[in-house]
Amino acid sequence: MPNFGPKVLSTLHTFSALESMLREYQQDTDALPRSLAGLRRIDPPYDELNWDQDSHPLDAWGRPIMYSVDGGQFTLASFGRDGKPGGVGLDADLSRPDADPEEFMIPFHQFILHEPARGVVAICLACGVVVFFIGVVTIDPSAIQSKAGVVAVLTKVVATILGAVIAAAFITVLHIPNHH
Repeated sequence: MPNFGPKVLSTLHTFSALESMLREYQQDTDALPRSLAGLRRIDPPYDELNWDQDSHPLDAWGRPIMYSVDGGQFTLASFGRDGKPGGVGLDADLSRPDADPEEFMIPFHQFILHEPARGVVAICLACGVVVFFIGVVTIDPSAIQSKAGVVAVLTKVVATILGAVIAAAFITVLHIPNHH
């Protein structure tokens, strides 16, 4: 299962509660309701869910959950964080019965720009700047007096950059939200 944010998990919890309510309604009436508005009256009342003034259940972003019926099957859906159809990663649409689509894989740009990750990204950038200046200050000026010295320093710098990129790639693979 992907690493979902709290609002996605809350919406999926709402879907689960609504599914239970719909199954109960279906058992009592041998049919599914035309809308979700009447479900709030089912015992026990699901007061932990968010409802609008017209008794429609809301997703974690405060938008009405979409509901459709096809024969004896129903679908619950939310447009997710962005409120628009489609999207990937954090903006992917949520639906039941398909609550784990491939679109939930978070793209790298969303991972980097997502609000909770900004502090980590800022710290990483600050560390990179500090290490760069430490590297510049620690270069011995006498080491770059000859062509061989310049080549040796550049080789060390390139090796350090490659090592940092490999380490960053390894850490990134371990920390980017995925299906682990």
